[in-house]
Amino acid sequence: MNNRNVLAVFQAACKNHIGGITAMATVMGVSPVILANKLNPNHEQNHLSLLDACEIIEITQDKRLLNALAMLADYCVVPLPETQYCVMDVVRHFTKVMGACSGVGKEVMMATSSESDMGETLSKKERKAIKQELELLIQAAVGLHRSL
Repeated sequence: MNNRNVLAVFQAACKNHIGGITAMATVMGVSPVILANKLNPNHEQNHLSLLDACEIIEITQDKRLLNALAMLADYCVVPLPETQYCVMDVVRHFTKVMGACSGVGKEVMMATSSESDMGETLSKKERKAIKQELELLIQAAVGLHRSL
């Protein structure tokens, strides 16, 4: 992911928000033309500021924006679970980690079995299923980490 791609994600989030760029600009208190120019990677005069980006994230609540920014630094974003910081939370989050490990293992086993979609090469569907299970594992691990 590069800077132009990140800007394209912001542009898509604004276009897809209720009312599109025009409504977003109104909420932000700027001209729709100016906001459209700031979101256009081919426009040289107006640039999206950090404050603009924060405001767009806050208004849209679009997690793809956070993911795009994190990917610039080779990081990922996971939601923080609620925790009470007690022994039962540790146990609950630990069992979620174990269950998520099982889910990842199941998908990997299915993808590498003789009944696999593409044999030794992972299909797009198999990659997606494994990634979804890995996301659950990461979220569960963050929950366990946070409960300690």
